Amino acid sequence: MTYSGGGNFITQFVWKKKQGGSNDSNLVVLEHEYLLLYGKNISVCRLNGDAEHQLDDKLYPFEDDCGRYGLVTLDKSSLGYIESLDFEIKDLDGNSYYPRNKEKEKKFRWRWSKKKVEKEFDKLVFKDGKVYTKYYRQDAVVPKSLLIDSRFGRTETGNDDIKMIFEDKLFSYPKPLALIKHALSLGLDHNDLILDFFSGSATTAHAVMKLNAEDGGNRRYIMVQLPEKTPEDHEARKAGYETITEIGKERIRRAGEKIKEEFKDKEGIENLDIGFKVFKLDESNFTAWNTNTSDLTQTLSEMKNTIMGSSSSEDAFYEVLLKLGIDISLPVEEIEIKGKKIYSLAGHYILACFDKNLSLDIIEEMARLSSETETIVLSDDVFKDNLTKLNAEETLKRNHVKFLRVV
Repeated sequence: MTYSGGGNFITQFVWKKKQGGSNDSNLVVLEHEYLLLYGKNISVCRLNGDAEHQLDDKLYPFEDDCGRYGLVTLDKSSLGYIESLDFEIKDLDGNSYYPRNKEKEKKFRWRWSKKKVEKEFDKLVFKDGKVYTKYYRQDAVVPKSLLIDSRFGRTETGNDDIKMIFEDKLFSYPKPLALIKHALSLGLDHNDLILDFFSGSATTAHAVMKLNAEDGGNRRYIMVQLPEKTPEDHEARKAGYETITEIGKERIRRAGEKIKEEFKDKEGIENLDIGFKVFKLDESNFTAWNTNTSDLTQTLSEMKNTIMGSSSSEDAFYEVLLKLGIDISLPVEEIEIKGKKIYSLAGHYILACFDKNLSLDIIEEMARLSSETETIVLSDDVFKDNLTKLNAEETLKRNHVKFLRVV
């Protein structure tokens, strides 16, 4: 998430990370950590309520057609006395009510103005000589800054989360699934995208899938993690995980299946998306002009191949998508036309081929695949000859393909 300046600071959560004493300090036992919450633009920022907060049933002893509710007096002394809010209110039987001021005392006053009392008179409750308003039980409450209940997890809870997936402690001090799920539930809507650029054991991905299973959402995640090596004597290395990244990937795989099993009786759980794609930061897959060479013949020979020898056509396809600004999470299908591999994005919205010696009939078949095709991507070295390339361009124009992007 990005934010602009301290003016977009929302709050600082205090999380109780462990239960009971500890030997980590001779003077003060540190039991908490902080979570800082910023908005990208606080003027339009909003948060979801905390739907898991347990409300005391005793606070809502009454019930009507709108649900369970409690009563709060209309007059208050803590708001500061205002003379214009000290006036007579009559009930339907003509009984008079005033703020509860003693003789000559100016302390209590109504919370509502005369105009609001007249407008919303039917919402008032007259009981035992007092005037009340109703407050209804809500599905969620305003989030609290103190995360001290056990429902937010502890450091040890995060360790238990890992052990439930791997049956061993493969990662040190992972954040509890419950804590991250709570944070995400406050800030995300059902179709939002979350970025975690220090993803570690991928607790965030686990939490996103769990939330989607619970409420039918379609949240997505991007996990970013350096391929940091696991210690040679650590349980993770002994289990075959050489990097933290590998632990995260395997956790996503196992957690997804575990969540589907946990919610197997829930309607529509078969549609839960637990798949993910893995990308690694690397050099370009396309051959670049070597300006430092002294062997022009060799350089020209290398430029005959658009894709570098160490790269796959799939790598090249995803690089093209990134350069076009296309969402790489969209579904990709591999199809075959006369022995040539074709990549199809999102139901033929984009088609690409990097195989050599494409003939005109293959180009024509690609153009006929779907009327929705907007872009066909072909590398400059795939055509049999220049004449085939020119005819291909005309064929695509005739079939209303908007762009032929030759890379």
